[in-house]
Amino acid sequence: MPKTEAEKKANKKYLEKLDVIYLRLTPEEKEHISSYAKSKGESVNSFVIRAVKEVMGKDEK
Repeated sequence: MPKTEAEKKANKKYLEKLDVIYLRLTPEEKEHISSYAKSKGESVNSFVIRAVKEVMGKDEK
């Protein structure tokens, strides 16, 4: 279903506030991460952010 102009504008404005990090993974690594995130009810993006924050929190102590 096509987005309205207002939805397109709002999405563009939201995306302008974000940066992108690319990961290079083997197909097996990607599948493993995707499957794990899905099993926890998370998107890959939210899982990776949570995992990074968790590791960083432990390293900062």
